[in-house]
Amino acid sequence: MADTNKKLIFEKIPLIMQEIGAVEKNRVNQKQSFNFRGIDDVYNAVQKIMAKHQVFTTVEIEPISRTEVVSKQNTKGVWVHNRYHYTFHAADSSSVITTADGEAVDYGDKASNKAASISHKYALIQTFAIPTKIDDPDATTNEISATAPDKRHVAKVNEIYAKLGAVGVSKQDLIDRLGYDIANGMPNDAMEKIYNIFNQAHRKIMPVNNMPKNMPKK
Repeated sequence: MADTNKKLIFEKIPLIMQEIGAVEKNRVNQKQSFNFRGIDDVYNAVQKIMAKHQVFTTVEIEPISRTEVVSKQNTKGVWVHNRYHYTFHAADSSSVITTADGEAVDYGDKASNKAASISHKYALIQTFAIPTKIDDPDATTNEISATAPDKRHVAKVNEIYAKLGAVGVSKQDLIDRLGYDIANGMPNDAMEKIYNIFNQAHRKIMPVNNMPKNMPKK
């Protein structure tokens, strides 16, 4: 007696795996000199075979973070990190889900597109266990002088802005006097300069002996 509960997707994925074969890493990352396989290489290997077996994917996107970054050339960009939940569908409406993260930095408007492409590539590679003859990472190497700030840094920066604001120093005033925005990172001498700015502003509105000593610690 046939198993009426058998799901077609579990038949189709092994059949697709049998036909795909290896996708070698013939592309080269010029900055770090390692080989990789691009999204187009993977698509070219799987698209016709998936169509033959009537398997396709849909995706749900779970945003994780979106952060402004600065390159060594002082160019502003965006660092995008999303989690993608890919559903592989078969003709009988059965399906399986593969989850893959995607991260990318871009100094134009392509960070989200890059993150999606990287994620889909790895979802396909992992679902169909596509073999290769070399090891991985990815094509794009981005040189960032200041990485995404952590929560402690953000809290410290907000505290500094609040305390300076209380003595009449705005965020833009601080940027103008320091020559940079502390939200993007703080050099070793930043706190000393901030203390001096705070003290100078405070003396204008309060006697020296009443000055508070509650600026954030270095």
